[in-house]
Amino acid sequence: MQHVASTRDTPPRTASPAVGAPTVPILEEARARIPRLVLGSKVQMSPIERRIVSKIDGEQSVTELAGSLGSTPDEVLAVLLGLLGRGGVRLDAPSPAASDRRSSSGVRDRSAGEDELTLD
Repeated sequence: MQHVASTRDTPPRTASPAVGAPTVPILEEARARIPRLVLGSKVQMSPIERRIVSKIDGEQSVTELAGSLGSTPDEVLAVLLGLLGRGGVRLDAPSPAASDRRSSSGVRDRSAGEDELTLD
């Protein structure tokens, strides 16, 4: 008789990878990217997408954004990739200057026009 997995068999999700779990370099690089809103985009969004978009400040990485939302980086990345595919966000490589500016001033400035994402 075959065993069919149920939700009871699924281990609880954790906010961080298991100790000793292998890392996938491309995922690590994606988690370090900075989500930014695309100017003038008109994208219909689900409630979870709206929640994530409301926290995008153009300075936090995907991992930092996930921490501020109480989610895992992979959950936030999955939602952002959906928005990326529909043209609502972009995922930029972190710049050393932005990282230095954030850590030295303690203030995160929003890039001009980032609020122009139209929520339908």
